[in-house]
Amino acid sequence: NEEQIKSIAENFDPKKIFGSGGFEDLPIILHDGQVIAGNHRIQGMLNFTPKSRYIYNKAIKEYYHIDLKPDELLVRVPNKRLNNTEINNLAASSNQGRFNSESDHAIAVLSHYEAKLKELEKKLDADSIYSLKNIVAKNLNFDKATHPNVGDSNLALLMFNMPRTKTQGIELLNRWQKEFSNDIKSYEKVKKMFVDNAGSFHNLI
Repeated sequence: NEEQIKSIAENFDPKKIFGSGGFEDLPIILHDGQVIAGNHRIQGMLNFTPKSRYIYNKAIKEYYHIDLKPDELLVRVPNKRLNNTEINNLAASSNQGRFNSESDHAIAVLSHYEAKLKELEKKLDADSIYSLKNIVAKNLNFDKATHPNVGDSNLALLMFNMPRTKTQGIELLNRWQKEFSNDIKSYEKVKKMFVDNAGSFHNLI
């Protein structure tokens, strides 16, 4: 998609990528340089205008606390070498809708962060939604990871604060999936809108 590549190169918006989680986040690249997920993102980043490069470097510093050199990009690399079958499965998954795994993922992140969620302060102070997402991730970072998972931690907070029952948020995801079964991009946008604002919802409760 040439328009997507051009948009990333000339008008980079970190909020559309960083903290998204799954295959929509930082590009995934194998040890030999093969791109498994994020071909368009990589192509756009390799052709950054000076303005987009500045925005990218600044966002990397804010999200991940890393100072990149002018010719460096931040990507994800599997922590072990994959065989051909695993590579093919990963590549195939990155190009499919992930509706069948969304509920499982939501349940997993809720369980993963639940202990810390119960300790979270009632009010989180931030000057923007962008900053608030990172504050949520930092507060839920129980295992002291160098780069907290912004997407998963905010999804967990959203699920945790759903009314009535612990499964309320899971049921909502299922309804969204059915509603947007023929429009994956719209589903992702709606989900991202709610997840990005998880900290704001938390402050309102």
